[in-house]
Amino acid sequence: MPSWNGQNKTRRRKPTRKQARQETLRRRFEMSYAQMENKRNKNMEQRIANELYEDWLDEQAEESENEYWRNKLG
Repeated sequence: MPSWNGQNKTRRRKPTRKQARQETLRRRFEMSYAQMENKRNKNMEQRIANELYEDWLDEQAEESENEYWRNKLG
């Protein structure tokens, strides 16, 4: 039984529209990949900065402890 409003018809894209759609999807994927890569790099930089800050704090604490013992013994 044929459909009077075209419900049973398959929608076909024109070749140019299909190509444009593929290009759009490819760009979207590349942008999401780039955003994910930027986020990963940002997280890595943040971890490195945190480790450097913790090292600096440890050095400061050790220096103040050494100063305390020098004053107490000397």
